Amino acid sequence: MLASDSSAVQKSLAVDIQASTDVEQQNINTDRAAMAGIARAGGGLFLDGPFADVLAEHMPPLRSR
Repeated sequence: MLASDSSAVQKSLAVDIQASTDVEQQNINTDRAAMAGIARAGGGLFLDGPFADVLAEHMPPLRSR
């Protein structure tokens, strides 16, 4: 796409690839119990992604200045 775009000033894209990842980046599975505990400790709740609409019901109203 860059090659065919006459308005593009830069015709290349640099990509930096990290050789290794740390343990946190390697394990992408959520520790559900720990996440729920953190949420409870802060007075919040833990929900799975498909239930994000429920989270909106628990958000405080926004106030504008």
